[in-house]
Amino acid sequence: RQRQMCIRARPMTGGNAMLAVRKHRLDELPLDTVLSDGMNMAGGPQLSSVDAWQVTVRVSPHGSPMAQKGDPFNTATVTTEQLDKRLLINIDQRWPEYPED
Repeated sequence: RQRQMCIRARPMTGGNAMLAVRKHRLDELPLDTVLSDGMNMAGGPQLSSVDAWQVTVRVSPHGSPMAQKGDPFNTATVTTEQLDKRLLINIDQRWPEYPED
């Protein structure tokens, strides 16, 4: 399996539903990417339905869509006031033993 990076957005409050998911191969880095309403899970809420999101970027060295202990990752909070700005997320943490992915 090819190493990949998963970018996902969830609401800061009011649930744990995935609002948007995007995957990229690591050989595409560095990259700019956009999350939009069209990337929501089937039948789920859209990004535009909330005012703040938790964006998580996780690297999967093994190519699995499920998080595994030790996967590099980081999160950032994004609000509607930041939508016209570039968000830089440094991937400098390791996924815990029991991920909530």
